[in-house]
Amino acid sequence: MRFFESYPVCFVVCFALLGLAVGSFLNVVIYRLPIMLERDENDSERFDLAKPDSACPRCGHQIAWYENIPVLSYLALKAKCRGCALPISIRYPLIELLTGCLWAWVAIKFGFSLEALIAVFLASILVSLFFIDLDTMYLPDVLTLPLLWVGLLVSTEFVFISTQSAVWGAAIGYATPLLISKLMKSRCGDNAIGGGDLKLLAALGAFLGAASVMNVLLLASIIFVVVECVKMRMGRADKIAAFGPAIVVAGWLEFMLGASVYRLGLF
Repeated sequence: MRFFESYPVCFVVCFALLGLAVGSFLNVVIYRLPIMLERDENDSERFDLAKPDSACPRCGHQIAWYENIPVLSYLALKAKCRGCALPISIRYPLIELLTGCLWAWVAIKFGFSLEALIAVFLASILVSLFFIDLDTMYLPDVLTLPLLWVGLLVSTEFVFISTQSAVWGAAIGYATPLLISKLMKSRCGDNAIGGGDLKLLAALGAFLGAASVMNVLLLASIIFVVVECVKMRMGRADKIAAFGPAIVVAGWLEFMLGASVYRLGLF
């Protein structure tokens, strides 16, 4: 502890390296968790986050430990599977790098503290939710609900906000977009915001408080509209688009920057 307090740069580097390793695990979560949730309970073949061992989805080549070192293995293999020589998606090292950078950012902001541990937990869950929703249009309860309860639990120790602020934040984070969604459904006939989005906003409200979660909702809406307009200009607009990734980005910016978001001109 004293070493990291005396040499904060070493702490940031160590946290970044741990983040890379966690990012490698998040790749597994992002790919396997949706499949696990859809599998038949009577299926006898084991399929979870640990088994079966990682393999190339095209040729079945079993990935050895030295082929699974974050970022480095991707570079060493020249972005190709060792078994079939087909390209490996660049998304895998990007998720590892993203997670490592987020962990380093947390280390810089919070130092060696309880807040840092909670913040990297939040970051890791948000990365998983971002890509799962992007892939499946679904935000799993097994990720959003624990995030909500952790936010409420840590508030009892006044880690980020008070318990009262956390409870109100969760309630406002859920109720406000629900009301907006109901009003839009009565006018347009479609739900504007899904149930997973509501739970994610409630979870963020438990970490941020009522006022900040409203900022998240507004900023997420702006991000969503801008991205969809760009996609329309590129001819890649979808009939139904995931709102979760925009919530994740807005929530993380509000959590890490707060009022600085306004000064940066982002919101």
